Amino acid sequence: MTGGADQVKAGIRARIGQVREELVGLSRRIHGHPESAFEERRAAGWCADVLRDHGFAVTAPAYGLETAFEATVGSGPVTVALACEYDALPGMGHACGHKRRPRRAPRTG
Repeated sequence: MTGGADQVKAGIRARIGQVREELVGLSRRIHGHPESAFEERRAAGWCADVLRDHGFAVTAPAYGLETAFEATVGSGPVTVALACEYDALPGMGHACGHKRRPRRAPRTG
């Protein structure tokens, strides 16, 4: 690992640490308000709001899905794309673990 890559990783870890409580709160909020597939309007909105609050330009809806959004920040030759699922199972809520994934997406910024 080069020194530059180590510095980038350290910066990412530090940033995640700064927003950890917000991300855990987002995860709990999504978990507390389960929405079925393609009905996750609140969850998508909450995730988009967190990203907007941290300087991302958010386009919603996106890609022909009412519950999808695109969030971009910065510029340069590197592009990172993340796909997250946060739909709940009918009658079971978030028993499958999808709720953990959106918490990871915003912390990549």
